[in-house]
Amino acid sequence: MLTKPVSVLFVLAVLLSTACAFDYCYGTVDPCSGRRVVTLKYGEFVDGCGKVQTVLGDCTLKQIGFVNTIQARRACWRSHPLVCNFHPTVNSTARGRVIFRGLWVPRKGCHVYVTGQFWGLTPGTSQGWHIHAYGDITKNNGKSTGGHFTNPRMEKTGHGLPGGRRHWGDLGNLDVRRDGVAHARLVDDQITLQGILGRGMIIHAKQDQGTQPTGAAGARMAQCVIGYRSPKPWSVLHVER
Repeated sequence: MLTKPVSVLFVLAVLLSTACAFDYCYGTVDPCSGRRVVTLKYGEFVDGCGKVQTVLGDCTLKQIGFVNTIQARRACWRSHPLVCNFHPTVNSTARGRVIFRGLWVPRKGCHVYVTGQFWGLTPGTSQGWHIHAYGDITKNNGKSTGGHFTNPRMEKTGHGLPGGRRHWGDLGNLDVRRDGVAHARLVDDQITLQGILGRGMIIHAKQDQGTQPTGAAGARMAQCVIGYRSPKPWSVLHVER
């Protein structure tokens, strides 16, 4: 027979475990990866795209949000930057360098700040540039990078331009100066750093018209693979002019 102190502790343990069982959601589906996870009611978890999902009491998910703003903001600013160094494809002179950084936007969450500098492009034109599905640049014509990167779930959203419905890889156009140099500076609210890591990038010969299926942007002039940026780049002078 249990003594009184032990009985009280036993009952409290049972009640606590029962109460805690009702505080969890079992089999919640990660909207990005499609995997099932155990989540805490009225809590949050980081999904497969690196975004914070909030969980309601009935185990349904609210729209993507950031309940713990301080932690989410800190994680955003501390995220490791990515880099992509463009090299010309066959019969091309196009080169460039792109940096991807986490950027915290108040009341909107963690976005990606994209900056780039390019040279050797066609003077006075507008040239499309995209993130492609594969980080494979073995072919000198850029074809081994595959098609445009749609999104981590490979949902068919259709091609588009920034500001509208688009693939993750649809970055729009580069406005090229008369000396063949172009600069890029944009804030993207769709892509995530982990979502594009290891993907390829392409600079095209023509303007992206925003039409289906790929914007009619023409041949592939330069290619690169997105990877982690070194904290001490070996030589900025060799890639930035």
